[in-house]
Amino acid sequence: MSLNSTDENIKKLIAGLQSEDEADRRYAAEDIEEGGFSECTEALTICLKDKSIAVSEACASALIKVGGQEAARLIVPYLSTEEIHLRNITCEVLNGLGQDAIDSLMEQLQHKDRDVRKFAVDVLLEIGSPESVSGLIKALDDPDVNIAATAADGIGQVGSIEHVDLLAKYLDSDTWMKCAILRALGCFKGDDVFNKVRPSLDSEDLLEKITAIQSLGHIAHPRGFIPILQLLNEDNLALFGADAIKSLNSIVSEHPSYSFADLIEEKHLKVFAWVLQEAPIETKRRCANLAGFCSEEVVPLLAKAFEVEDEELHEIIVNSIRQIHPNNISALANILDSPNEGLMEKMNALRAIQATHHKHAPLIIGKSLNGTNEEKILAALAVLGPHTRPIPFDELKKLISHINPIIRINTVEAMGRLTKDEFAPYLISQLNREIDEEVKYAIDASLLAIGQSTENETLGVFLASFSPEERKRVSSYFGFHDPSHLLEKFEAGLSDENPEIREISYKVFANLKKATFELIETGLDDEVANVRVEAVRCLTSIKDVDQVLAFAEKIKNKLGSHERVKVELIQVLSAFQGREDASDLVMPFLQDSSPWVQIEAVEGLKQLDDVRAIEPLKDLLDSKNEDLLNAVYSALDELE
Repeated sequence: MSLNSTDENIKKLIAGLQSEDEADRRYAAEDIEEGGFSECTEALTICLKDKSIAVSEACASALIKVGGQEAARLIVPYLSTEEIHLRNITCEVLNGLGQDAIDSLMEQLQHKDRDVRKFAVDVLLEIGSPESVSGLIKALDDPDVNIAATAADGIGQVGSIEHVDLLAKYLDSDTWMKCAILRALGCFKGDDVFNKVRPSLDSEDLLEKITAIQSLGHIAHPRGFIPILQLLNEDNLALFGADAIKSLNSIVSEHPSYSFADLIEEKHLKVFAWVLQEAPIETKRRCANLAGFCSEEVVPLLAKAFEVEDEELHEIIVNSIRQIHPNNISALANILDSPNEGLMEKMNALRAIQATHHKHAPLIIGKSLNGTNEEKILAALAVLGPHTRPIPFDELKKLISHINPIIRINTVEAMGRLTKDEFAPYLISQLNREIDEEVKYAIDASLLAIGQSTENETLGVFLASFSPEERKRVSSYFGFHDPSHLLEKFEAGLSDENPEIREISYKVFANLKKATFELIETGLDDEVANVRVEAVRCLTSIKDVDQVLAFAEKIKNKLGSHERVKVELIQVLSAFQGREDASDLVMPFLQDSSPWVQIEAVEGLKQLDDVRAIEPLKDLLDSKNEDLLNAVYSALDELE
């Protein structure tokens, strides 16, 4: 209902909140919210205690909109209730009231009940305004260390750099509070913050030390790198190794141009070696990223970590090796010749070698492709891509006819990724003699990829317009070239003695939208039905509807008895919705001897949306063909 803010209406709304009917109470709260009637605030705060959750939530929503400071003052005592739902929804409303709730929440910081003080701190933190931070600062002196620590954490989350000195005053507190202060300081940046946290790295208290490591990782000051690094040794990895690696990784990521490599000693590499093999996967990943800022002595450790089955880790390792740009890649090359390493390790080793742009990288890839080790061949094929230079043309041309179909598949896929026109003749030649269906599919996909990436975009669109089998034929007959340059060749194909070439040639003219009525009429005289089908399909490429319909009238008696030719013409005509002359051409097919043609005619008339077809369609209701009857019933439902 829509109410105005009159005394009578306010009384009605308040009475609604006090109704015995739950729906009435909920609707009253919703109306108060919609109308913004702050006069109902006190009644809403009482109704917030309603046993119905739906009513209570409706009142909460209304209070957030209309309640203001008065609502906060009236509901803040509910923080001491033992009813969990009422306490939770009170916190929700106070948070929603935001600034209007701060004064009432500040008063609760002196409450004798520690739970009330804790809830007040939690809501102040959620509000997160500068004024609410004042309440959090006040709570730093709470006698309950958990409340004080929550306040400290909160200041870190919603405070500013201006609060750093204030927080630092509490660094002489007990361990729990001190750790909260360290976490809070870790939310800020700068020399001053770093200097305040750094001493805790030397603490005898393990919890304080770990918290300092974590905080320095968040601060990410470059001066934190050495002291955290010096903490790493084989004896304490289980205690805080993961935290130290995470913080070191944060520091180097924050300062990518800073030179950290000279700071890492051999003893640290031993630690990295253990982490890359034994640590949890997330720590392994961070360590691998950290290694990218080291000298090339770390490359053998990274190479060995390819044994870990984790694709994300492998990607990080490759990027780190690329970043290191090592002169010595023997650790990676050795993987290729090791009988103990599998395809995954060999492939990743080659990826890393290629990523370094090392002068010997092309030689190593070429040698792998030319060898007899099939794992090395597959690994080398897998790393070839658009940016591979030089392109190993000769090696790929040989491998396309390899005895192993898996190698043939990977070879043609590599050709597709390299997207060079020079591969097309070899792909077409292999397609014509290939017996493995999966290899054929891969060749077809590669031809499409090459066509779509060539400088002349027409070729890709042209190839995509064919089915895989048709692509095989068109490529075999006419080659792999821009179709707009081959019109004379296609035109000659229309009269070729090979019916497949004639069929493809008509399809080409349709796809290129170069068909003429004379060309179509010639195709309709062809003795091969498939050629006649493609000739009819050429009509779809002619834009002048009047001419197409006039031509269809002219050639309707030349279709012969072949079903597909008739069906093709019906489908062409069905596209001309609203044209009665199109319907007139389709209706005679309702009496065709072929049920397939009849069904297509029924579907065509339904699509043409011509109500004149209703009576001719009803004449088919005595048919014994179930599929035809279903089509007729569907068409009549649409048209009637």
